[in-house]
Amino acid sequence: MGKGRKEALAPFGELSEGYLRAWLTEHSPNGSCIWGLNYWGITMMLRRLRDKTGLACNPHTFRRSFAVLLRKAGVDCLTIRDLGRWESVSMVERYTRSFGFADAMKFYKGPLG
Repeated sequence: MGKGRKEALAPFGELSEGYLRAWLTEHSPNGSCIWGLNYWGITMMLRRLRDKTGLACNPHTFRRSFAVLLRKAGVDCLTIRDLGRWESVSMVERYTRSFGFADAMKFYKGPLG
């Protein structure tokens, strides 16, 4: 389930698959939840992580970081919108405000090479 309790797909690559397969060889999930965590279990895990690291650990921060990292890697806003399931490009632009001129220049190729 995504933001607003909307059903959504999530990007899942080969690296994540490898980690999940490795974890599953050592653990036996119960029922439909692989890690045995419900909403409150995840909330508590994120709070402990925040307390241990001093960093914001919540879904909003993860979504914003996802968008900013993709943007800094040169991914366009339409693609980020689709991957992150945002409803508009303006939301992606708002999330990625920290992407500035210096970041954009890394992808600029002048007409003379």
